[in-house]
Amino acid sequence: MVGSNQKPKDKPKHKIEPRKVDTKKEPNHKIQPRKVDTKKEPNHKIQPRKIDTKKEPNHKIQTRKIDLPTSPSHKIKAPKLDPNTSPKYKIQPQKDDANKVIVDPTHSAQNISKLTLRLEKIKEEIKKVEWGSISEDWTITARPNQYAEYKKVSLDPTKHISKENPLYRHKEWLNKVYNNKNWKLSDKDIAKLCGVHPSVIGKWRKKHEISKKLQGEGRWTDKRSGKVYIRVPQDYNHPELKESSGSVYRLEHLYNIEKYLSRHPELELSKKYLIDGKYLKIGTKVKYIDPGSKDNSIGNLKIIKSTVKPIKKKEILRSEKILNRPISKNSINSSQKPSKNNQAERSINKGVSKKVHAKGYRARVTMPKDYKHPELNANPDNRYIRLVHTANMEKYLANNPNFELSKKYLIQDKYLRTGTEVHHINQIKTDNRVENLWIYENRKEHARGELTLYDSLKTLISSNQVLFKNGKYFINPDLASLRSNLNLKQEKEIQINYKNINLVKEEIKKINWNSISNEWSVQVKKNQFVQKTVIVDPTRDCSEENPLHHHKEWLRHIVSDNRFNLTDSRLAKLCGFSRDTARYWRERVHGIQGKTDWGYERRVDESDGRIWIKVPKDYANPVVQKEDHHRRIMLEHRYIIEQHLAKRPELEISKKCLIDGKYLKTEAHVHHINLNYQDNRTENLWVLENVKEHNLTTKSLYSLVEELLNSGKIRFKEGKYHTDA
Repeated sequence: MVGSNQKPKDKPKHKIEPRKVDTKKEPNHKIQPRKVDTKKEPNHKIQPRKIDTKKEPNHKIQTRKIDLPTSPSHKIKAPKLDPNTSPKYKIQPQKDDANKVIVDPTHSAQNISKLTLRLEKIKEEIKKVEWGSISEDWTITARPNQYAEYKKVSLDPTKHISKENPLYRHKEWLNKVYNNKNWKLSDKDIAKLCGVHPSVIGKWRKKHEISKKLQGEGRWTDKRSGKVYIRVPQDYNHPELKESSGSVYRLEHLYNIEKYLSRHPELELSKKYLIDGKYLKIGTKVKYIDPGSKDNSIGNLKIIKSTVKPIKKKEILRSEKILNRPISKNSINSSQKPSKNNQAERSINKGVSKKVHAKGYRARVTMPKDYKHPELNANPDNRYIRLVHTANMEKYLANNPNFELSKKYLIQDKYLRTGTEVHHINQIKTDNRVENLWIYENRKEHARGELTLYDSLKTLISSNQVLFKNGKYFINPDLASLRSNLNLKQEKEIQINYKNINLVKEEIKKINWNSISNEWSVQVKKNQFVQKTVIVDPTRDCSEENPLHHHKEWLRHIVSDNRFNLTDSRLAKLCGFSRDTARYWRERVHGIQGKTDWGYERRVDESDGRIWIKVPKDYANPVVQKEDHHRRIMLEHRYIIEQHLAKRPELEISKKCLIDGKYLKTEAHVHHINLNYQDNRTENLWVLENVKEHNLTTKSLYSLVEELLNSGKIRFKEGKYHTDA
């Protein structure tokens, strides 16, 4: 017997049988599989243990992980698939020994698409176009990447499009290819021809100002409502629809019934619901005879009524009490002559009731019973209320149908179109004489006409024909001083923020450079070992032959000039190299401080012409810090007048409008006396305590318009104001 502490010697080899496990006594016992050495036993196969699901319901079979490098004989066989029974299965093309794909011409996935064949044909047709008759200049400025310099590249329209021949950058080529009616190419199609992304073609199309074409079938269905919209023709001008730059879409059933009624003007429905016998009134309700079907044909449609709700009687009574006040006969004395406003009102339709605004600003009139405007809605009594000046202009144009304005702005030769604007020439809103009225097509045209009056008043103020004193404007009565002032040369207005870089180039040439620097020689490197001296000319453009950016004083002067707003990108366009190169010469070579993180120290707002500046870091105005503390921006005229008043605390306006004797209040307004928002001299600024005072100041100026028109200093012709000053 061998002891328990001794190991057996040279025991014969035998198979080890796994120990039987009682799962009831040992439920957590896990049987670990025997490790197999694949090198010694390459053909060994592990047979899975049979599991009794009734006894072991929660048992999970773990898959055996196979190490392919260590088990070379192990191969995973893919299932055999029948292409007839499995249609989604794709047969991979076989490869021969030379790694060439053997193409099966009968297989559908390998056929060339119709689109590629069409584009290949168009490619050949593009080459055959007579491009010489379309454009003579086929050179463009381009650079291979953002770090390289711009260079002139000559294009060849008879060759294929490539990186060396980017024809899509040429305006005439892109316009011809995009707008060709036979080819009908979109941005995506042209991108495939040129081998670029569609956004690149869209970018160059917008850069060349080529308008986008209408794409698609022009018919789409709303997913929520299920209604069908169609794109109407370009000559479709519905008077009640807003003008849009793009295409106009209408509901298909409305457009179908509109076309049907326009073909049958003798029907009562056509007379009732059509405008000018063509267009269906907005708000007209059309019902489906068979609600279940989405058939938009005429046989399935029926007009019910207009859905535009009339104004309630309570709203009218309230407006009459508060806003509209009837004219009483006792208000006009018998000894006094009636005003121009009352004469104009009495000239319209005798016996018709009139209502005037409580402040007398605008007068309204109730139109006669036979007045039925096709674009307006009547009150519950079927009467129309219109402004007196529009009614006067409407009646005047209706009595003169041969006028161009009558043909342009009247409907049915009687009624004025909605959207038109009637203007008071002398700026007196209660003077509704026809001689004092002018009609504009829309609000934009009206605003442009009033801008001409603003410019005329600006020139009269600058020539001292209109003076300003104590917050009010008045006409200069002293003719002797007026003539002497007119003979003086007026200072030119400072032009700031040139958008066009060519204007900047011309203005830089006009600067007196001799007063800035006498030495105009610079050192230019041919390579890293050789340098040469070049004399630059500041009266010429910056280029490779004339490298003005090497001159420190020239670069410092144009960058610090706030008129040009030369950021690194604009400086790069000016000199003809990349933005990184511009920053290198400005910052690394010459050490010139550029624009701030905000982008500029001083700039002009394009919307109203006012100047914005960046205030110093130690500026602690609570209003500026609250509005925009991270950029610290402020209007320049407010900052200048604030500093001016802070130095003069004894003034009454300083006590009223300053916070802590330093900062201007938000309700305080600063007025430009000569109406030039870019002239921010203290002599041209006037501080007003609130909005009401500012409105009174502007009203005093526009009250002089009638006197200026009568004296001939301002003339009004064809919707525009003129002055000879």
